[in-house]
Amino acid sequence: MSLATCQPANSLLYNSKELDKDLGLNWYHYGARYYDPAVGRFTGVDPLAPKYSFQSPYAYAVNNPLRFIDFKGLGPGDPPEVVEHESTIRNNFTFDQDCRNCGTDLVIENQTTETIERNDEGTELSRTTTLTTTTGTVEADGSISDISKSQITTISVNSSDGIKTTNKINNIGVVGKGQTSTDFQKAVDYVSAFKKSNGISPVQQKAIDNGNKKDIAETVGDAATVTGGILSFTPHPASQGAGKVIGAVGIASLGVSSTTETNPEKITIKLK
Repeated sequence: MSLATCQPANSLLYNSKELDKDLGLNWYHYGARYYDPAVGRFTGVDPLAPKYSFQSPYAYAVNNPLRFIDFKGLGPGDPPEVVEHESTIRNNFTFDQDCRNCGTDLVIENQTTETIERNDEGTELSRTTTLTTTTGTVEADGSISDISKSQITTISVNSSDGIKTTNKINNIGVVGKGQTSTDFQKAVDYVSAFKKSNGISPVQQKAIDNGNKKDIAETVGDAATVTGGILSFTPHPASQGAGKVIGAVGIASLGVSSTTETNPEKITIKLK
């Protein structure tokens, strides 16, 4: 699929809420209820209305949007706390059916963000956890065929009836490389450049390096140890430096799922 494919329309607009165009209403979905921007009011009663008896149960942020927000349609409050966890990026490889020694690489980034809303007393009202997965496909010739995104959002709301949880899957679809993180761009460019320069995947190279180390271990005698359930080797001095160096970055400096695996389809390289 070409990167020039038309981008899907962005439905997350005002306050990053989803615009629902069903029936031509054009309401924003706040979670607990809908907001009608045409009148500046919610379309349903605030589930926490008894706590705010001094105002209309349809009001937005006690009619003071300069000071408060109404993050989930559950009464006024301060802006939510946003926690962005460090992303992880990995590189997997799969052999092509019509090619004995070539295949496709997937560069996958997972980014988790939590948005926490609290009331004036500090009690947590809701927690929204969003897992964004960005996947880049690098073909056998090193070309980047497509980049796509998807999101899984879990919303937990603390209501008078207990905690209610809903899940939503949003398949964003194909995106341009410029719509991805800097770390992801560096990772997918690295895999692409490696394949163009070396003719194989970085994961295949790691498998070759593992095979070389095992062959040398059998020849000159390395010490084998088991750490955390994973077999690892302490190389004999004669085997030091075995393996191919990629530009300024050596394969040995990348994290891998196993230090002795020689099947590239079973190896995951951690690029971040």
